[in-house]
Amino acid sequence: MPVKQINTELGHSLPPEAPHNITFHIPGWDTAKALRRGDTELLGKLTSIYPRFGPWGKVRELTTALHPHLHLPPTHALILFPHPDTIPAAARYAASHHRTNPAHRIPPSQLLFRALDIPLTLPLASEPEPETHDTTHHGAVVRLYAVAYPVANAPGAVGVWQTYGTGISSRLAEGLLPAVGEGRVRVVEWEGDGERWGDVPGLETTGGKGEGGLPMGEGHVGLRRRIAQLVGGGGVVGEGDVWLYPTGMAAIYRLHLALVEAREGGTVVVLGSVFHNTYHLFLENEGGMKHFGQCDADSGVMEALEAWLEGEKVAGRKVGYIFAEFPSNPILVSLDLRRLRQIVDKYGVPVVIDDTIGSFCNIDVSSVADVIMTSTTKSLSGYANVMGGAITLPPTSPHYHPLKAQLTSHFRNEYFHADAAKLLSNSHDYFPRSAILNRNAMTLASFLHQHSTATQPATAAITAKGKGKAKASRRATAA
Repeated sequence: MPVKQINTELGHSLPPEAPHNITFHIPGWDTAKALRRGDTELLGKLTSIYPRFGPWGKVRELTTALHPHLHLPPTHALILFPHPDTIPAAARYAASHHRTNPAHRIPPSQLLFRALDIPLTLPLASEPEPETHDTTHHGAVVRLYAVAYPVANAPGAVGVWQTYGTGISSRLAEGLLPAVGEGRVRVVEWEGDGERWGDVPGLETTGGKGEGGLPMGEGHVGLRRRIAQLVGGGGVVGEGDVWLYPTGMAAIYRLHLALVEAREGGTVVVLGSVFHNTYHLFLENEGGMKHFGQCDADSGVMEALEAWLEGEKVAGRKVGYIFAEFPSNPILVSLDLRRLRQIVDKYGVPVVIDDTIGSFCNIDVSSVADVIMTSTTKSLSGYANVMGGAITLPPTSPHYHPLKAQLTSHFRNEYFHADAAKLLSNSHDYFPRSAILNRNAMTLASFLHQHSTATQPATAAITAKGKGKAKASRRATAA
């Protein structure tokens, strides 16, 4: 069959090209390997990149412009975060024994911390649409926290950006660049390094209303309401049961911190294939990780899980929570969630389901999950021009009240209001777009199924053809 050629230039986003796009075209396996190696010639050709891979575009412009204001060594680069707890987190990450490659370790004295205040300039020039053309917070001062690191040891710091997903967005960077260009930057009278950082400014400011975080807007309210309506649960989920974060990994990271504190530590149990950054986050959990890799219908995973939980109970060891994707990324295995629910109820362990791949319109996991994690970057947005993540707590969960109290008391907004507004706007045609996605997926699955052989089975077609379908489908609901 003829293959349609892609005319997009190497390193550019897929069309239509726009300032905040999150895709980039890397043709060929050798090019992908060069990207993995950090080939400088290839990196020099990139005009767009997935934002969580590292600071790029407007974010890189902002870090470059701020470098002289912070009096950093020329050997150092920096990354920016809106939450003060990034400072101790970055210090722990850089010093962790998990940094097994010596080139990824940063000497504590070389990991430098700064804090600064910059006023916002709104509206954003890149956002002419009425629904995102918001000037409400024009002039509002944004507090950022800079983590500076030797370029030679970049993975020891950039891993924080990649794994925790809490770095600033390109829209926020765009809103801050004008003031920086005019010299309106206030560097806070505080600094630290990987050994000593003292009282991080703002770290003591917590509370349930987002004090000290990024300003919130109508987009946050509308997006929380939209997700609550979509997630299912017979209408019992309200907007107050939804928390928004700048990326899907940020949602997982913040949820992990909340669960570890609420559950006083314990092992994180991972069922099946999960996104690689999710795996790396859990791998570094102080309480350890238990991974059940094979989770298909013939694996006996539920019996193995139940036996393991019983053993942990008898030994008096804590189990923090269970995490699974439904279906899993990328091999589309669908767990027996009803059986999982029976097991976790027996042992009192909360279960977190990442429904990103399945998506709200196709699956409803609210009756079996204690927490639902969603990367809203994917099909809810659909236009590949904004990032986001969400945590939803179904009120029917036996763990609802302690987890809600934990999330609420520690919440500090890290999601820029222009990003929330853009994602809400994008979600308006979520249902018709999802119908197209489902049709295309079924067409591809059918094609692979027809061309499979005994030696090359098309396992990607399993969910569409039956084994996972009964577990994954949700009943039709109103749009």
